[in-house]
Amino acid sequence: MTAAERINQQTLVPIMHWKKFAEVVGIEEGVLRGLCDRDHIPSICFGKHRFINLAKLNDICQRQGCAADIPLQQCPLTNQEG
Repeated sequence: MTAAERINQQTLVPIMHWKKFAEVVGIEEGVLRGLCDRDHIPSICFGKHRFINLAKLNDICQRQGCAADIPLQQCPLTNQEG
């Protein structure tokens, strides 16, 4: 396998570091930390590091009818708008 082929292979990872998730979704880190602490966003800790459980979040959003293109702030999971 060439280096180019290895780069093009994408492994689906069901978790994301919480700071990266906040950046990608576009919410403040403190807001995300609060949502995780109140179990509104599923997360898992490995030692001192917290990761968002993307697989579980995707499942929750699908069950609640939250489309993937709706910003997190408008997702029924967070009960917030805007």
